[in-house]
This record gives sequence, C-alpha cells and structure tokens, in this order.
Amino acid sequence: MNRPADDALRHCCQTIRSLIAARADQRRCWLQLGYNLGRLSELTGAGRAVWDAWKEPAAQGDWTTLARLADALESDSAQP
Repeated sequence: MNRPADDALRHCCQTIRSLIAARADQRRCWLQLGYNLGRLSELTGAGRAVWDAWKEPAAQGDWTTLARLADALESDSAQP
C-alpha cells in the first residue's frame, strides 16, 4: 500500500523532472523548482544535502547537470 509520503515524493520528483524538461528560464519555473526541492528535503529528511547538490547547477542554469540530478532523484525515490 502506498503511503501518502510516497505519493508526495513521487509528485515532487515528477514536478522537478517536468520543470527541467521544459527548460523554461522564467522566475515561476525557478520558484517551483525551489519549492519542490524544499518539499523533497522535508519528506526525505535529507535537509540541506538536497540543496547542496542542486544549488550550483541551478545558479548556473546548467540544464544537463540538473537533468542528471533529476534522473538520480527519480531512481533513488523508486527504491523501496
């Protein structure tokens, strides 16, 4: 049975992937990305570790690295 936290994690991962795939260099996109990363850090209990991995590529607009991080995030969240 899925726990609500599992659904929330999955939703955050999917939203992050969608935002990165869109590559929309708009304020709203970056705010949504930040919100979902914050939510993810809360749900996983990883805290600042989530932010540390993402902050430099996000600041540089490095879509390739962001996509790689999203791939890793998705595979990590699929683990039981």
